[in-house]
Amino acid sequence: MARSPDTPRVGRSATADAHYVRDMIWSQLFVDGDVEVLSRTEESLAKEYQVSRNTVRLALAMLANEGLVTRKRGIGTTIAVDPVNRTAKDMGMSDLVGGREQRVRRHTVGKTVVASSPLLHARFGESAGGFLRWERTTFVDDVPFSTWTTYLPLRWAAPLLEGDEFDAVDMFKLVRSLAPTAPVRATRRMRAVAADARTSIQLRVEPGVPVVHIERSIEDAHGACLELGYAECRSDRFTLTYTTEYD
Repeated sequence: MARSPDTPRVGRSATADAHYVRDMIWSQLFVDGDVEVLSRTEESLAKEYQVSRNTVRLALAMLANEGLVTRKRGIGTTIAVDPVNRTAKDMGMSDLVGGREQRVRRHTVGKTVVASSPLLHARFGESAGGFLRWERTTFVDDVPFSTWTTYLPLRWAAPLLEGDEFDAVDMFKLVRSLAPTAPVRATRRMRAVAADARTSIQLRVEPGVPVVHIERSIEDAHGACLELGYAECRSDRFTLTYTTEYD
């Protein structure tokens, strides 16, 4: 697969898998309310997510460094905060940059086939089988804006593994063209996290600076999940606008 000359090389390491486990546990805790995930042993979590125990430890350390959980010897891992969820009307990327879609460029960092996890099973259902894990970086005016890791069921997303003809296409357009049912809504949940070493390379920011972390789910008219994505966006390039109407 061709690599853009101005896109830094990011290695496939335990850190990438730790991001995956961190994102999944975060969603289980703060979106689905499954606090029992923290009562499971590191060995059990490693088996569920098909990673090493060291990767699980790194994922939990990420959550602890973000101030979301507390880890104490003899007590274990507990929730430290209760994030506030806000609902806002989404804007597409072309709206974000004033309607000039030509200013947006997407570059694929990597594509991997992964097995289902407890969260993916809960979101997509038992019949989903394997998943495509797709990592892309979005540039606006040739400056990194966000890095996205998205999960799509292989039962209909397998064509995305072959070639790079879809690599630059907007995710909503891809889901609309490939999914067996039409997407009708997208829900985003946002929070602030500190950029780690990997994210700082991808977004060209200093490690430790605040970035906006997003969980996005695209659903059809029946509420079935078609796509689950996680993003980290440069906070200096990100503005959230929402409107409240009163009677």
